[in-house]
Amino acid sequence: MTIPLASSLGFHPKPSPQFCEELRARWQLPNAFALYPAMTNGHKNHARLIDAVAAPRDAGRLVHVVCSGRQAHVWPSIQKRLHDLRLEDQVRFTGFISAAELLALYRLAQFVVFPSLFEGAGLPVLEAMEQGVPVACSAIPPLREYAGEAALFFDPARTDDIAQALDRMSSDRALRDDLRDA
Repeated sequence: MTIPLASSLGFHPKPSPQFCEELRARWQLPNAFALYPAMTNGHKNHARLIDAVAAPRDAGRLVHVVCSGRQAHVWPSIQKRLHDLRLEDQVRFTGFISAAELLALYRLAQFVVFPSLFEGAGLPVLEAMEQGVPVACSAIPPLREYAGEAALFFDPARTDDIAQALDRMSSDRALRDDLRDA
């Protein structure tokens, strides 16, 4: 018998709409944003994600991203890249957060982006689907296996591919609805 992987978020109470809006106000979150829940390890690919956020901005379309998770050893280089590209207002890092705050971010997010270069599992993809949030993620085997036809896939080694996915997910409500339903 095979026991499928699942997240622990199902064991936590769903956040109230009031809690979500208080969190939005406290962290000054935009109305529409992509969520990337992952600590800042090198293979999580935050650097390419940041570069990918700059592309739509330079074409006149803003995509906001909120990144949650512990700020690990590559954090200083990420901070520098954010500053160099002047993206501090578009890409926010919360650091480590509680399960209640993570659930609220899933509820508030327009979609989840997961540009990891490699994974053993990729729990945020499963968490997003459990929470009914559409997903754009790396086209790597574990994520393809988990998401099947229920995600927009991109090549995590190509910044332009990530940028296209961000732009498409942020602007195409029908696509987000289809992925949510899938």
